[in-house]
Amino acid sequence: MENYKLQIIQGTHSDAYMGNSNVDVSRLLNEEDLYISKLKDSLSSYTKLEDISVQIKEEIKVLYPNIASVSLGKTKQVRVADGTIENINYAIVDLKDKSQNTTEENKTFVSWLRTRTKTKDLRVIFN
Repeated sequence: MENYKLQIIQGTHSDAYMGNSNVDVSRLLNEEDLYISKLKDSLSSYTKLEDISVQIKEEIKVLYPNIASVSLGKTKQVRVADGTIENINYAIVDLKDKSQNTTEENKTFVSWLRTRTKTKDLRVIFN
């Protein structure tokens, strides 16, 4: 066993001791960091609207008393004709009394909601 050398590698500086494979390990770690960052961004974009819907509940209650509930989210829309997939941001708004609601009120709410959520392409469905 004279020709064998025991190396114990531990901690974040372990790649410094790996000789020729140091470059490969660094590259893999960089790729992994990039992948994790992309996953975090993706998760954040999906939960952003859901989180905002809880935060703006009180504002909606005061500014738009005819609104009973709001659901905000992000989903994929698949076009049946050609299979095109599009990411869409949506809001589903339930009204307390549909007869009291006006088109002008809807436009004002949609504009306010797009501004408040910083989502210009928000699709709003009134129920």
